[in-house]
Amino acid sequence: MIITNKMNVILNSLSEEERNRIMWKWSAIDWLHYFRPNGTMSDEEFERRHRVEKDLSNQKEFGDSQEKETNSNTQQYDIFISYSQKDHRIVHEFAAFLKSMGYRVWHDSAGLYGGAKFAAEIADALEASKLVIYFSSENSNKSVWTKGEIFMAQHFDKPIIPVRLDDSEYEMATMIILLPLHYIDYKKKAFGESLFELREAVRKLIGDPS
Repeated sequence: MIITNKMNVILNSLSEEERNRIMWKWSAIDWLHYFRPNGTMSDEEFERRHRVEKDLSNQKEFGDSQEKETNSNTQQYDIFISYSQKDHRIVHEFAAFLKSMGYRVWHDSAGLYGGAKFAAEIADALEASKLVIYFSSENSNKSVWTKGEIFMAQHFDKPIIPVRLDDSEYEMATMIILLPLHYIDYKKKAFGESLFELREAVRKLIGDPS
């Protein structure tokens, strides 16, 4: 692997433990996915990988501190948001609204938790939530991960509020769970009206934020 000057600047700013962990991970695990055939990595890709590593580390530290603070309370979150990253713009607006009301929301805003590597983190967050909001769209209804989250919500006996972003049908395997549920029809309402309806639905199921 060829290390450029910019990479050295970033690596030298880290502790020896962090530097060794990152170098070992990239060389041993990510070689086939992220390195060019000649063994080099662009500065842009290096910086992107470093930001992801830093974000993951920060989220883990935040999660660890939250776990310590809520040791006596198994419900760490009020709401778990299930959605496709392809719909992130509109979903982030809903999430920001819920957070502004004071609800504790688990929301993979950076798209860091996709893939089997983070299945345990997703499962823990869902189990530790009181409610699941599923943003239904053509994208999410094709996603194996959102389908799994719906099944997990049923397994953990979590109430689900579907928000339909478009006219696409639910994925066949999840229809038996989702079809009987009252949903919020975002595609046919103004954004403010959808927010008001979602707020009332959340209050009805879990009450006001504590």
